[in-house]
Amino acid sequence: TFRNAINMGPDPFMTHYDGSYYLATTQGDAVRMWKAPTVGQLLTAEPITVWQDPDPTHDEQVWAPSFHLVGDHWYLYYTASDGIDDHHRIYVAESEGTDPLGPYHYKGRLAAPGAAELWAIDQELLRQGSDLYLLWSGKSGAVQRRAVTGSRAGSSSGRATRASGGSPSRANGSTAARGGAAGPASGRGR
Repeated sequence: TFRNAINMGPDPFMTHYDGSYYLATTQGDAVRMWKAPTVGQLLTAEPITVWQDPDPTHDEQVWAPSFHLVGDHWYLYYTASDGIDDHHRIYVAESEGTDPLGPYHYKGRLAAPGAAELWAIDQELLRQGSDLYLLWSGKSGAVQRRAVTGSRAGSSSGRATRASGGSPSRANGSTAARGGAAGPASGRGR
């Protein structure tokens, strides 16, 4: 029987920053991180709740957190719903500074242009040179697809490319669904 030597939680994300390892896994009701000076010590580290969304429209089924330092802030990406699986969407919170443990404040809901009502999960940020891309999985009806949304910080239009085969689909427009800009890779394009 295999036992994960670091953490038993699903959807793990780990990074190393300023001499420590930080790990987050799906916890269901909040985003929790473990911090330790070595990978091996993550197993015995105490979890720290870094974000619990107060909005009941997206404070349940919190899945697949990832966090990335962009500039002077950490951006915490996560999937959440109101408890109904079909309502899963991608959200982002922004740190007050450069500590991965926060504190964080809600930045916005992320959606690719033309896909605001699409079921969306399992987001990940990809850096390619100075460009940022949000990779994610979306579903419409019974068809689940992977997608890539391009971004360049400060721009105001976006494009989404279906990455699961067939012809790429593209759409333009604003994609941050609450309170304006939603941080790097907010679905805002090049």
